[in-house]
Amino acid sequence: MPTYSESSWKQKIPPHNIDVEKLIADWKLPPLYAVLLANRGIADLEEAKSFVNLTIHQLLDPFLMDGMQLAFERILTAIEQGERIMVYGDYDVDGTTGVSLFYLFLTKAYDKVEFYIPDRYAEGYGISKLGIDTAKLNNCTLIVAIDCGIRSVDLVDYANSINIDFIICDHHLPGKTLPEAIAVLDPKKPNCTFPFKELSGCGIAFKLAQALNQSSDLWPADYFLEFIDLAAVSTCCDIVPMVGENRILVDAGLEKLNTNPRLGLKTLLYGADNQAHQPLSVTDIVFKIGPRINAAGRIKSARSAVELLISDDFNLAKEYSTALNDLNSQRGVLDRDITEEAFALIGKETDFDNQFTTVVYSPHWHKGVVGIVASRLIEKYYRPTLVLTDADDLIGGSARSIDKVDVHEALTECADLLTQFGGHSHAAGLKLKPENLAAFKLRFDEAVSKMITREDLNPIYWYETEWGIELVNEKLLENIQRFSPFGPQNMEPVFLAKGVYDTGLGRTMGKDHDHLRLNLVSAKRNDPITAIGFKLGQHYNKINTGKPFNMLYTVGLNYYNGISSLQIEIKDIKFEA
Repeated sequence: MPTYSESSWKQKIPPHNIDVEKLIADWKLPPLYAVLLANRGIADLEEAKSFVNLTIHQLLDPFLMDGMQLAFERILTAIEQGERIMVYGDYDVDGTTGVSLFYLFLTKAYDKVEFYIPDRYAEGYGISKLGIDTAKLNNCTLIVAIDCGIRSVDLVDYANSINIDFIICDHHLPGKTLPEAIAVLDPKKPNCTFPFKELSGCGIAFKLAQALNQSSDLWPADYFLEFIDLAAVSTCCDIVPMVGENRILVDAGLEKLNTNPRLGLKTLLYGADNQAHQPLSVTDIVFKIGPRINAAGRIKSARSAVELLISDDFNLAKEYSTALNDLNSQRGVLDRDITEEAFALIGKETDFDNQFTTVVYSPHWHKGVVGIVASRLIEKYYRPTLVLTDADDLIGGSARSIDKVDVHEALTECADLLTQFGGHSHAAGLKLKPENLAAFKLRFDEAVSKMITREDLNPIYWYETEWGIELVNEKLLENIQRFSPFGPQNMEPVFLAKGVYDTGLGRTMGKDHDHLRLNLVSAKRNDPITAIGFKLGQHYNKINTGKPFNMLYTVGLNYYNGISSLQIEIKDIKFEA
């Protein structure tokens, strides 16, 4: 079976029109600084300054987004006429943060606002008829949909027929026909000239709040910035590209999270054992905040996540955060158990020599964690993966993908075998009839096989440049951090070091001894530097012999008892011949 030991390492190559040596000479830059800029396609001095010196003033004019003026006018009309407004959002982090953001923003100036989160199991993803009927029952005449709605053509028509208007704030790919909403805010829709296309759904809601705030005196000046922490949480957890507007949102959002976090997030973080002296990072948002917010919708109801995020009562916030942490613990148990079962099924059912995909199905798996399990399977087997279970009278589940495979496009090739599907290039959801499962597995594998070669089923680690551990110091980390926040399309710099070895004090960590903690030196560095390597414990016996090895690594800080120290994180290991 494929494992990460079969990975290949490739050095990033700057675009052909960027000369690193010229950048060094013209701008008087340190060589590494020039390499990092060049590898990100930056050769313009002003662009470089903007990239490494992020400010909130770099945010784009929200009215550049097609439909923004219409959305702005409709909301102000609703407020002027005393209409009830429903803020409607998906049940994941993006949807719940988006709903919380826009609900809190509106209620600062207006009190006839409510929110709605569909039930993952009773209603499914996106706009539901029950949600629209609830709006009608509550006399709402305007629904602002966040992180969903771009493909809800029929349901928006239904809302129109009962005199409920829609404003859609979505970032998913539209279908051939757009819904007949008052305004559709989605930079990915045809003919939208908004310069940045990769905002999260919550990010779109943030831009709508920005437009309202900047062009109406109903809100205090720059009040929309109060919610930049929620926009940052959404941006990090939805795994959208960490470039352009998204980096600005996350940079400013992290500052707020680390200096003045809102009550709901503060109680949630303490519940996640976050140390007050340790600055929050993108990684903390993704692995501490995100799973706990998501657990609400996966196991029970995502409404409790919104209640937490909008709460201004400490005791109530603690109650909600405790509940979310308990749900997250339940999610963790389900995740582990189902992953082990999926591993066993794959061993029996997958022909790794001839298949390009992994598709596993069990009727009893919990629908709320199949997406997480799919990600776990990709970590081990590195191939487009579907994890399916029973969904009422259908089979439903989640898809996750790898580099070079657009899983949404692959599912489109199978559309006639599916009753429903949607999502992104690397993550999607789907439903199908049980009798179509066998044909679908074959068609899906065929579709993926047209996109890649068998070599593409071996993961690739990209690194910036060779950088020996003798060059690792605080100044290096300071330079690296100028390029943060990191994420897709602006990944944390990875470096290659050759001929390193452990001093003999290294050890394995974890219940299953699957992690490494080493003290590394090299021919050019006698002063050991601490290194950790997650899920690399299988290399320990060879490392313990003193055998030199090459590694890919990142540089960061380790926090312990209030003290920070420089630390390397090993990403992959290969031994010298």
